[in-house]
Amino acid sequence: MWSLIFIGLVNGTLLGLVFALMASGFNLSLGVARVVNFQHGAIVMWAMYFAYLSWDIWGISPLISVVPITVIWYVLGYVLQKYLVSFSLRAPEDNQILFAVGLLTELQFFAEYIFSDDALAVRDEQISGALFIGNQVIQWSILISALLSLAVLIGLHVLLNRTALGRNLRACAQNSIGANLSGLDVDH
Repeated sequence: MWSLIFIGLVNGTLLGLVFALMASGFNLSLGVARVVNFQHGAIVMWAMYFAYLSWDIWGISPLISVVPITVIWYVLGYVLQKYLVSFSLRAPEDNQILFAVGLLTELQFFAEYIFSDDALAVRDEQISGALFIGNQVIQWSILISALLSLAVLIGLHVLLNRTALGRNLRACAQNSIGANLSGLDVDH
């Protein structure tokens, strides 16, 4: 029984790191831009579908495709923010939430239309297998995902607390009007 509790705690902690990375995006969009960004999860979902397609069609490992896919979906997310979401911010908050939920629903159902609602999985030899600690098993894919998430979270912490960009983001989060008066471009 103790072995089940141990492996549950280990796997829960490792998956919690991945969820913490996803939640940091939600936190930044709500904390800095004051945008209820429901479509953030749908953007992550589309990026995962593209990682799956790059593996399925071209055989590119997700460990390699994560960098270009992240850059591509960052740019697409920025375009979505600049040309769609920013216009909804001029409306009352109720309308902003309705717009965000509507965009989320559209992105989810469009993905379901293209990819169906069947579960898809990447079976890559580089990340398959497991780490055995005594009679406990930890999958490499979960361990690698957790370590990459931890590295990105540490990088994000350093960015927000040790750089001028982080100082500017914190200024916009605390008082966007004051940040704008001091010369910061709060629209981007």
